[in-house]
Amino acid sequence: MKDRKLVPYSVILSAKNGDPIAMKTILAHYDGLINFHSRRTLFDEYGNSHTVVDAEIKERICAKIMDRIIYDFDPHRLPNGEILEE
Repeated sequence: MKDRKLVPYSVILSAKNGDPIAMKTILAHYDGLINFHSRRTLFDEYGNSHTVVDAEIKERICAKIMDRIIYDFDPHRLPNGEILEE
């Protein structure tokens, strides 16, 4: 498994508390994954296929991520093995 860098807990907590820069940081971190899941295949008049990122789907995914961070994230429960650094 690849060693993937995670979003720091403090950034997620700041986003939960309404920091727009922290929220943009989280969305930027997952931008590649969001783009992957926002893909759509279109066909031109010659039958050639083109894969594009659908802006509406991407916007819905971003809104869902923000919604989950703001309303569903429990700041009092740390993930297993995680330590809050002060």
